[in-house]
Amino acid sequence: MNSLYRALVLAVALAPGLVNADFEKEPEPIRVASVSQLHTALASAADGDVILMEPGIYETHFEIDKSIRLLGQTGVILDAMGTGSAILVLSSNVSIENLFIRNWGSDISDYNSAIEVDEHLNNIRIVNNQMSGPGYGVRIDVCNEVVVDSNIISGDPALPSLRRGDGIHLKEVNNATVTNNVINTVRDGIYIESGHVSTVHGNQIDTGRYGIHYMYAKQGRGFDNSSTNMNGGYALMGSESLEFFGNHTHANDEFGILLNLTNHSSVYNNSVSHINNPEVGAEPAKALYLYSADNNQITDNIFSHADLGVYMALGGENNRIYRNQFISNQIQVKYVGSHLVDWSFDGIGNYWSSNLNFSLSTKLALEPYRPSDALDRLFWIYPEVQFLMNSPVVSVLRWLQDKVQIYPEVGVIDSFPLQQPNQTSSLTDKKVNEYSYYKPVD
Repeated sequence: MNSLYRALVLAVALAPGLVNADFEKEPEPIRVASVSQLHTALASAADGDVILMEPGIYETHFEIDKSIRLLGQTGVILDAMGTGSAILVLSSNVSIENLFIRNWGSDISDYNSAIEVDEHLNNIRIVNNQMSGPGYGVRIDVCNEVVVDSNIISGDPALPSLRRGDGIHLKEVNNATVTNNVINTVRDGIYIESGHVSTVHGNQIDTGRYGIHYMYAKQGRGFDNSSTNMNGGYALMGSESLEFFGNHTHANDEFGILLNLTNHSSVYNNSVSHINNPEVGAEPAKALYLYSADNNQITDNIFSHADLGVYMALGGENNRIYRNQFISNQIQVKYVGSHLVDWSFDGIGNYWSSNLNFSLSTKLALEPYRPSDALDRLFWIYPEVQFLMNSPVVSVLRWLQDKVQIYPEVGVIDSFPLQQPNQTSSLTDKKVNEYSYYKPVD
């Protein structure tokens, strides 16, 4: 009798858990194979439902106003017929997966997108979709907890880049995760404005204006991304407390990395190469572009084969710039300012391929180095004589200038230039993150 009583008590105790477990199971999907079935399923769906689109071409637009999961089987094509947004999300807790979306509208002023998400929503997932069209790929405003992962997004190559939409456009989105997307032929690959706490990781971006574009963002991490054939690789503008590391960019015609009015951020372990403006007489392309950006940590980066290694203007004297490699840039530094700025920290400077003054017995060069000298300034003022930059006469003049050791009151010097490029990561035990301004929000 006692054993029977205990069994009954145990059954009653476990029953609520069993019931809850049953409710937590994902329901059987609602299968649709036509536009009419899709619209019927969307209209009658309840929160938590799964709608599975079977292979076929669906020429339509639609709204999602329930907390559902929308899946596509291989071979699903959603064609928006050249107007508007293909999908408009009006509910929180929505997941859109495995769709091929094409031919939505081109009116970016009206937010035409493959997937447009309404304001004030939470927990939106856009995963493993393919999108091809002229407007935005994904447009999300004023939302929280957003994941955009493993999508392929292509814009319209027939349009000028400024008339295309961004691949992924997030405005006032907090706690955003943008990972492993492949984006090409758009305006900005990934645009993040006024959001707090974002992770942008493992994305590949080709052909457009800027690869990743931060505007007024805070507490963002961008790492292991690549961008090629852009106007600018990465634009960090008006932002605070960003951590930007391990990214690659090359073959851009304006800049590699731009910090414009961005402060208290860390930029490290990035690789920037072949930043060149092909237009004769045009502004030189800059590997690193610092414009009114201050109190940043810039270290362990490689800036190579650019028209101009670093351009700094309108402030920036309080940035820490050390342990970087400046290799084979036509002009290493252009500084527009009124101070003498030392780009070294704790007895460690940067590696300059143009510095011929070194010692065979130490890790550091013999003397401080001026990457921006009087001859460089002469070439800035008279660009028509830049063809002489690599001539033997100029090399001799630079050598004589270094031997005289007259240092200016204005400009950039490196008091402890490195002798070899591969020493940037080994000269000190201090880690970059000790100086990182990025502090995640609890």
